[in-house]
Amino acid sequence: MGDEPGRSVYFSQVEPHDPGAFTRGVDLRASLLLHLLFTPRIVIGDAQALNNPVFRALLWDTTGEPGPRSDLASLLAEGELVIAKREGRTLEQIQTDHEARRVHGVPPREFARFLDEVATPHLWEWDETEVADQFKVNSVRRLDEVLADDESGYPEDLRSARDWVASREQLKYNDLRQHLTTYDERTAALVDQLVGIEYTRSLPNAMQTPMADSSTSRCSPFTYLSLNDQLEQSQVRELPCWILRPEALAKLPVAALREAAQLQASKEVMTQLGRIEVGLEPDITRFEAGVVELVERLEASALDFANGRDADALAELRDRPAKLRLWKSARNTAATTFSCLGIDVFTGGIPSSLSLIAQLVTFGASVKQEVTDDRSRARAEDNRRRELKINADRSSDGIVKRIVLPVSGQ
Repeated sequence: MGDEPGRSVYFSQVEPHDPGAFTRGVDLRASLLLHLLFTPRIVIGDAQALNNPVFRALLWDTTGEPGPRSDLASLLAEGELVIAKREGRTLEQIQTDHEARRVHGVPPREFARFLDEVATPHLWEWDETEVADQFKVNSVRRLDEVLADDESGYPEDLRSARDWVASREQLKYNDLRQHLTTYDERTAALVDQLVGIEYTRSLPNAMQTPMADSSTSRCSPFTYLSLNDQLEQSQVRELPCWILRPEALAKLPVAALREAAQLQASKEVMTQLGRIEVGLEPDITRFEAGVVELVERLEASALDFANGRDADALAELRDRPAKLRLWKSARNTAATTFSCLGIDVFTGGIPSSLSLIAQLVTFGASVKQEVTDDRSRARAEDNRRRELKINADRSSDGIVKRIVLPVSGQ
């Protein structure tokens, strides 16, 4: 597995099967760079690295050459973005297997070779049997939970689908999706949603790596708790900030991000977040000062490193600052205390909340998109109710529990 899983975050937003996945490269890039501001290393799975066309387009164009945003390739080369792959196989061999099994989104073989060349020095490996076994056990458990709920109103064929999952010697998500074409649309959608949750979480759970994911994702892998109903947020600081706008992050040069990571302010922010991860109380004053200096220096270096039209676009965004809010909160139970630090960036542009998750504690960094009409508001609330029901508090037996602070529409 990885060399420092405690200092890494699994980036599940590159999962191509999720209907809520990013469809534009600028949005995916913005989300990726935002997370790299607050964690030393981002990890993605081999299937996600290979088969997500949006991610692929950020690295490689249709001619087989590095794309216009190929500075992201340097993240792979330096180990700031790490691919976790199946043990004993190259990415090219994994691509060949996916192609033979008709996995959706398989790239040209040349792209797999490109990833092997760029990313190999920092690749992580995982045991395919271990992850597959956990995926199957937890998928059956999740389906059983719904079947045991008399109020769920589940489709009649759900039990048949559950038995099919349980009968597989080794459950593969692609095989399940092909099998679901034999069911009615309602059953297929529900099973895909429920099993998709476990598919997304199986690899990071096996690696004991916290996850970063959108709370609006249909296949969100988190155990949601209604922390907003139990926590009283205390604001630490509010300030204008244009560099964390999604459209600014999309054009942020990786060189500027890397320079910011060397700042003492960045190290201080990481230190305070690291204290939360191990259950220690963070120094809020140092965290606040670190975030403020980090953002200010990043805004300056972004303009220094950008060139051409990107530089012009970034300069224009200086006159359109977003509102950055730092907050803290905590919830005490008989067993433990949940300490939370958050950074909210109030702006439009990315229809998701971006969260960095620590085990049993939460650091939330969210980009909130305003919900302006009744129909969108009702749909968002319906999604939230469904997620809260599906992701009810569960036993941690066989599952590394994650906690995320749900983000409500503004």
